[in-house]
Amino acid sequence: MNDFTSELIELANRFPNAKISIVAHSFGTYVVIKALEELNLLSSPKFYRVVLCGSVLKANYSFS
Repeated sequence: MNDFTSELIELANRFPNAKISIVAHSFGTYVVIKALEELNLLSSPKFYRVVLCGSVLKANYSFS
């Protein structure tokens, strides 16, 4: 598990009722997607909004 993923989990645990939003640009989009891929869907934090701008991800990246 990478540091960013650990921080997301810690943040969600510390503030369970918070609406967590993520805004990422450029390489940050890659970091965010890799963190989201690592999270267990059953126990992962719920995100209010995820905004990816100027992404380095391929246009055909499967978000499912």
